[in-house]
Order: sequence, then C-alpha cells, then structure tokens
Amino acid sequence: MPTFSPDLTLSLDVPTNIMNILFNIAKAKNLRAQAAANAHLMAQVGRK
Repeated sequence: MPTFSPDLTLSLDVPTNIMNILFNIAKAKNLRAQAAANAHLMAQVGRK
C-alpha cells in the first residue's frame, strides 16, 4: 500500500476502484448478452 495521506488515497483510489467495478459489471453484462445472442443464433441455425 502506498503511504499517502488518507485524503489523497480516498480521492484517488476510491473513484478508480468504483470505475473498475462498474467497468467489470458492464463487461460481464455484455458477455452474458453476447452469449445469449450466440445461443439464440445457434438454435436458429440448428433448426434449419
């Protein structure tokens, strides 16, 4: 851990951590949506 003052640590680390979490959630949602679309496409191809 870097030894900054608590104020500096909070002002820098917390927003980047929140951004990383939000980015990871968005990425996971996107992957799930893509997987669902792929499964739907494969099901349609399989029916033909």
